[in-house]
Amino acid sequence: MHNAKKTTFNLDIGLYEDLMRIKDTELGNNMTQLLNRGAKLARDEFLEQRVRQRKRRETLASTRGTSKV
Repeated sequence: MHNAKKTTFNLDIGLYEDLMRIKDTELGNNMTQLLNRGAKLARDEFLEQRVRQRKRRETLASTRGTSKV
């Protein structure tokens, strides 16, 4: 049993065609797997960016000698 929720959304036709070409070249991948993989990559990139921003703020705060509240 899957914990997936069915969702519909609009996708740019050019992006859809690119995904279909990728799907055809990647053995064993269906469209859902490709979209999940892309979503995970986007999530990971977003989280890495947030961590970098947080570290930068903490570094700036420590150089100024102020404490982060």
